[in-house]
Order: sequence, then structure tokens, then C-alpha cells
Amino acid sequence: MKLIKLSFFALTICLSLVNVRVSARQSEVGKNQFLLGVGNQGKLFAQSSENLQFEADKLFREGQEFFQKSNRSSLIKSNFFEYSSSQNFLKASKIYKKIGNRSQERKTLYKLGKVYWRMGAYEDAINSYQQSWEIDQKIGDLSRTELKKQYEELDYIVDPIGMDYVPPSFYESQRYFLPLLERMSYIRKKLYGDNLFKKIGDYYRDTKEYDKAIEYYTKILEIENKEKGRPSENTLGSLGFIYYLQGEYKKAIEYDKKSNSYNSIGNSYFALGDYSRAIEFYNKDRFPNDYGLVAALFASGRLTEAENILRHKINEAKNNRDFSSFSNSDYNPAASDATSFNNIGPIDIEYKLIQKVLVARNKFDDALKFSELSRNRSFVRLLARKSSSGVNSLS
Repeated sequence: MKLIKLSFFALTICLSLVNVRVSARQSEVGKNQFLLGVGNQGKLFAQSSENLQFEADKLFREGQEFFQKSNRSSLIKSNFFEYSSSQNFLKASKIYKKIGNRSQERKTLYKLGKVYWRMGAYEDAINSYQQSWEIDQKIGDLSRTELKKQYEELDYIVDPIGMDYVPPSFYESQRYFLPLLERMSYIRKKLYGDNLFKKIGDYYRDTKEYDKAIEYYTKILEIENKEKGRPSENTLGSLGFIYYLQGEYKKAIEYDKKSNSYNSIGNSYFALGDYSRAIEFYNKDRFPNDYGLVAALFASGRLTEAENILRHKINEAKNNRDFSSFSNSDYNPAASDATSFNNIGPIDIEYKLIQKVLVARNKFDDALKFSELSRNRSFVRLLARKSSSGVNSLS
């Protein structure tokens, strides 16, 4: 009986050892299977990332092709290509973000911003641009050449100098310029160590946010004082003009005197009703604001002098192929007293002014002659326009 018990005990121990070995073996097999599964998942993820990268690159290339086609297509086709380009860039940017390709995501978002801007979707464009620039500031992978190119592209948007035709969309988009100007300022500081405060100040001036314009012009003054020991006449003149626009004429005169902007000083004195001082400073300028001078002479009752200047200007204009001798940059300080001169023809400004001066001098016959000359010129231009275009128009 004892022998049977001992044999049963020994058998139990053997079976236990076998179970331990089997369990260990199963554990090792399970571990290997787990590791194999992890390895396979890693391979699958790598393959998936490669596929997504390939897909994103394909979308990016197609987006570029569509954008290039939009440059050389009719209006309808151009709109289609621009939309297709935007969709491709948008999809590609999302994939690049998903797989963590930040550099290509930045590049694609910038391209998307360009397309949106072309489409007139300015808010979407700014949003895409800013996402691109945020990535750039984090990873900083743009070369100096790329930064220069980006600066030039943005500069062309905000300041299209040299364009034969400035489309209405330019003026519609101006209120979105500030983020572009700030980016340009960032690039300039990074490349050259300077800033773009002047353009930002001009932007605020054009949008009539005068306090902000003054803030930026003042920053320029501080920098110029620190670096050159004195402010530039250009910056002083910019501040003077802002104060003029705000109706702070005495303060405008203060800055304009420092910058020797005699025409601007004349405009401020005219606005203050001090016509003799206005005439004095208009005459000091190397290129007097002739319209301001005539208006000041007229307002102060010096009609003979005003008439002489206008007759001289009319003769000068006739010798200059009938184009008005008044400069387009001449500011009109007497706009409330005069006819609006928008869209009027060659030397018509002088004709209208001299009629007013001659009537004030009771020289009605002479005034009538200039009135007839003005009407005749308008009629001749109307005939010439019909002859050249063959189209009837009231414009």
C-alpha cells in the first residue's frame, strides 16, 4: 500500500514538471507570436506611410500642374483649374500632416494660400499662409533663397509696381494685407536685420487707422534716431501727412517743417484759412502745388495772379500735347470749394478753374470763350472716341 502511494506521488510530481515545461513552452511561443505580430504591424505601418507619402506627392504634383494650366487658360477653364489645384493641395496637406511630414505640409499650405488668393478667397488664403508660416517658425527649414522668393511673391501682391493693369481685386484685397506685411517684415529681419514698419504704417494710413499708423512711423523715428542720430525727412513727412489727415494741422506743420515739405505746409495753412502763409510756402517748394497755389490766391482775392498762372498753365499744357500740367500728386486743399476733377479730360482742370477766376473778375466774355473751348474739346473727344471704337457710350 505504501508502495502504491509513493508511486502515485512520484507520478504527480512528474506530471507537474511536464505541465510547467509545457506552460513555459506555450508562454515562449505566445511571446514570439506577440513579437511577430508587433513586427508585422510595424511593417504594415511603414508600408501604409509609404503609400500615403506616394499619394500626397501625386496630389501635390497634380495641384501644381492645375495651377500652371490656370495661368494660360480662358477664364472659365482657369477657374476650374484653380479650384482643382486648391482641392489637390488641401488633400495633400492633410496627408502630409497625418504622416508627420512637416516640411512638405508647410510647402503645400503655402501653395494652397497662393491658389486661394488667386481665387479671391482671401480669408482662406491668409489661414493657409499663416499655418505654413507657423510650421516654418517651428522647423525653420527654409533656405535664404526660398525666403527671398517668398518675400518677392508677397511684395508683388501688396505692391504691384510695374503692372500694366491693376485689377479691381487688388483694392478689394487690401484689407487682408496686414498678415502678409508682417510676414515680409519677419523675413526682412531674418535676412537683413531690418524691418518693414514703413509699409505697415502706410497700410494703416490707407485703411484710415491713423493711430496705428502713427505708432509704426514713430517706431521708425526711434530706430533712425538710434542708428543715424536723426530721423529721415521721409518719415517726418509721413507723420506730418497723418496728422494732416486727422485735422491736426498745427502738429502736421511741426513735422513738415522738420522735413522741409513746403507744399504740405502750404496745405495745412490753407486748411487753417491762413492763405498768405499757404502762398508763401507753396512758392518755396521746388515743384509748387500749382492747384493749391491758385486756390489760395483765389481765396485771398489775388485774382490777377491766379489768372496769370492758369493762362500760363494752359499754354504750357497745349505745348505738352494737351495734357494737364497739374501733377497727379498735387493735393487739392480746396476740394470743398471746387468741382470734383475725377475722370475729366486733358487740361479741363485749367479750363474750369480759369472760368471761375474770370467770372470772379467780371470778365464774362473771356469766361464764356473758355467755356466754349471746353465744350468743343469735350465734343471733339466724344467724336474721336466713337470713331476709334465704333461703339456708342455715355462714359
